[in-house]
Amino acid sequence: MSTINLTERIGVLGADSFTSTGYTCFLGLQGNDNFSVSGTNREWNVFIGGQGSDTYTASNNNTITIGDGGNSLGDKLVAT
Repeated sequence: MSTINLTERIGVLGADSFTSTGYTCFLGLQGNDNFSVSGTNREWNVFIGGQGSDTYTASNNNTITIGDGGNSLGDKLVAT
């Protein structure tokens, strides 16, 4: 079985803005966080939100995995 090593990036309790270039797991914590993918990156992109109105953006046929407890009514997914 193969494994994938992901780099972790952890936000603060306020609003964060993250842009993935692949093989990274982002933890937004609390706040209105923005998660997006750079360019035509088709590698592992993992976004984990928290409380707050989080925005997840995928474009250019990027693949993202979202983990969110569903405890915020203002979360949105933007796919272009």
